[in-house]
Amino acid sequence: MKKVLIVCNDVVLLSIFKRWATRSEKENALFFAKNSKKAIEIINAQPIDLLISDLNLPEIDGIELAVGLSGYYPMLKTAFFIDKNAKTFNEQLTQLSSIYFINQPESLKEFVYLADLISVIDLQVKYMSDILTADFLKLIEYQKKTCLFVIENKTTQQKCALYFKEGVLCDAMCDQLKAEEAVLEILDWTQTKIVFKNATEKKFQQKIQTSLTALIKQKLTAQTNTHSVLLAKTVSPTIMEEITLPLIAQQLSEKVCALDVTQEIKPLQFINNYLAFVIFDSAGNLLVHHQEDPAFEKKLVQISFNMGIFINIITNTLANPQYNQVEFIQLHFDDAIFGATWLVEKQIFAAFLLTATAKNSGLAKIHLDKISQSIRHKLFDVALV
Repeated sequence: MKKVLIVCNDVVLLSIFKRWATRSEKENALFFAKNSKKAIEIINAQPIDLLISDLNLPEIDGIELAVGLSGYYPMLKTAFFIDKNAKTFNEQLTQLSSIYFINQPESLKEFVYLADLISVIDLQVKYMSDILTADFLKLIEYQKKTCLFVIENKTTQQKCALYFKEGVLCDAMCDQLKAEEAVLEILDWTQTKIVFKNATEKKFQQKIQTSLTALIKQKLTAQTNTHSVLLAKTVSPTIMEEITLPLIAQQLSEKVCALDVTQEIKPLQFINNYLAFVIFDSAGNLLVHHQEDPAFEKKLVQISFNMGIFINIITNTLANPQYNQVEFIQLHFDDAIFGATWLVEKQIFAAFLLTATAKNSGLAKIHLDKISQSIRHKLFDVALV
């Protein structure tokens, strides 16, 4: 049994969720807090495995709560609620692959779906120390925070102090490196410890003239020049041992959208209990879909209110180095079985949806593998061998 702490500043919803949790039999122990102060009291009273918190909280926000607790409880995993109606903002956040986001439940029904997925979500969420420094800095930027904090690399014991003003990175210092050079030094740090400092009485100048996004691109360019960028390991060796990615994500998505996969998916749609075939990108955009049920998207919402949960579970699992050999993931819900595999590593994946009573998911997986292989041939114009 996992102990999960839910921090939500909507007291009405929180009260509804809490009453349900009190009356219902559930797999995990759920605790509730309306602000960071109450959350700290709860976690000091008993160990918590997973924290799911609003980003926007009074006095101490969700980021500072998670960072502060991780200093005392390093084995605490953290995910953040986001407003599912803020589409543009959510698209930005979903690019932060090492941070787990969940759409804020807006009804008891949505919360029950979330509660049913806690054990699966817990497998995907990282400890704060495992979050990429670049992702953490972008989260500060997106939240438009004003703050001073120190990041320590626990492997090298290097420390870097950074100052943001209303989400703009103003200054940084790491050993003898300053400003942009200091930021470039730390962007790929993992295994870190973060400590927020009081910046109210300090004055900082705007010493960094390059945007954080530009610095991240500069770092990625330098890394790309050193290491080849390869297609997914799931691509059959009979196709090519190495295929250099010639397409940026947007171009690749557009090419997928233009595909005619009618012939490829026929074997899948003719099996018993078939509901749908879909192709998603890593941001959750539906690129290609075929469904027996015309209300496919509504059906998917009934299975789980949060499409982001599917995206996070699948992409985080398949991208996790611990699961390097995993090429397929299958999720079981009350209403359906959802199976997915990488089509293009860390960018596009293909999936099927079967009824919950289906006994032929193994056959569906075989068809999905063949469909994916055929689509890769079309995408990259590689002749069949």
